Amino acid sequence: MVDLPLCNQVPVSFPRTQTAYVHLPVKKGDVGLLVFSERSIDRYKNYGGSQDPQDTRRHDLSDGFFILGGYPVNSPAEGVVEGALHFKNISSEVLMLEDGTVELKNSIGGVKFSGDGKLVMTNGVVEVVDLMERHLTRISTILDNIMAITVPTGVGPSGVPINLANFITDKADIEVMKAEIGSIKE
Repeated sequence: MVDLPLCNQVPVSFPRTQTAYVHLPVKKGDVGLLVFSERSIDRYKNYGGSQDPQDTRRHDLSDGFFILGGYPVNSPAEGVVEGALHFKNISSEVLMLEDGTVELKNSIGGVKFSGDGKLVMTNGVVEVVDLMERHLTRISTILDNIMAITVPTGVGPSGVPINLANFITDKADIEVMKAEIGSIKE
């Protein structure tokens, strides 16, 4: 065992390509692997690409990269969903499943887009799409009741409301909305 000095300003290596990346919050005490380049990486860190190191140092402590991870087997990640791209922190998580399903969850509720385009939203108490559907059904019933109103008059019951056409149009619009909600509901 040899005590080595601290390595300052070490780049953290996150998974990344030219078009995508994953960035994780790094905190004191996080585990990882410190890898040292054979040659100076000063010019690479500043300019990228293939660089002449212009320095003869080799395996220097100033030429390291920190790769997050490498936790011991007695400290496994909890709640991992096998076969999924799984992002999780203390209060929320994202799951991307092989069938195309994407789930976003937090401590209160979540949203799930199934692989076939269906949607589930919950606030932890009620499924929001169901709630919307129930409200539209209730509004539709209220419109039916309004369209059926008759009022007693001195010569007998009144006819239908004079603006009945407006209520019929509103009811048709609500039925279209209910069908649209039904098409996305899981």
